[in-house]
Amino acid sequence: MHPFFSKNTINSESGRSVVGYPVPLGAGRSLTKFKMYKVYLLYSSSLKRFYVGQTNNLVNRLERHNTKQVKSTKPGVPWELVTSFSCASRGEAMKLEKKIKGRGISRYLNDISFSFAKQNRGVA
Repeated sequence: MHPFFSKNTINSESGRSVVGYPVPLGAGRSLTKFKMYKVYLLYSSSLKRFYVGQTNNLVNRLERHNTKQVKSTKPGVPWELVTSFSCASRGEAMKLEKKIKGRGISRYLNDISFSFAKQNRGVA
């Protein structure tokens, strides 16, 4: 069974769960428990630095970085989205973010054979 599905369905008339057919876990329940989180990597050409973070709303978060609403990234505006990784939970996203920070963003990108690190920074 796919992890995003439960073994129950929602009866449209009664709104109650019926055993048997798979339905998305969020069906008939609060979707706040099932938000997808993103770990994202940004690059500032003015600072020539990377930034890593995690969020459940990537578009909003990138906008906040580029409108100087985030103290730590204010000097590097504009920030360019390099890549992002989807995670099933905030805990998983936080672990990946910590792993990337521990390794170093540029080294992590090289480890996964991501070409941005060399092409866009003028590194041979």
